[in-house]
Amino acid sequence: MAYDVISEAEVWLRETLRNDADVLSIFGDRIYSYPGPRYNEASDRIIYPILTYEFQYPKPDLHVVGSVRFWSTVRFIVRGTTKGNDQREVAEGAQYIYNALQGKFGYTDGAVISACIEDRPYKEVELLNSTQYIHLGGEYEININTI
Repeated sequence: MAYDVISEAEVWLRETLRNDADVLSIFGDRIYSYPGPRYNEASDRIIYPILTYEFQYPKPDLHVVGSVRFWSTVRFIVRGTTKGNDQREVAEGAQYIYNALQGKFGYTDGAVISACIEDRPYKEVELLNSTQYIHLGGEYEININTI
């Protein structure tokens, strides 16, 4: 059975982040695929900071003999988000995300993750309905094989 590399990478990201004590110390169980609960009408009841991961795009696959996919590289933004103008806690969380993912590897039921590398840091300050949100984290490339 061929597995979807994007879904398998998401499974690995989520489990890796949920199994890191430092990440949990900042974000608790508030780890979501993007955008998470932030854009819901009841967003005033959300506890911050939250962590989100968002698929960006794949690089071209490496194929061997015919059309067999040997290797895929997929890119995700993984970021902590806080509400307001104090970024200290989310900055600490971004460092914990980096520590949890940088240079790591692992497995899912359908894939082997050979490497996870932060390609560049990420920061965005967003103003939404007169409320400021600070996003800190990184853009990560995940090398994955589903053979």
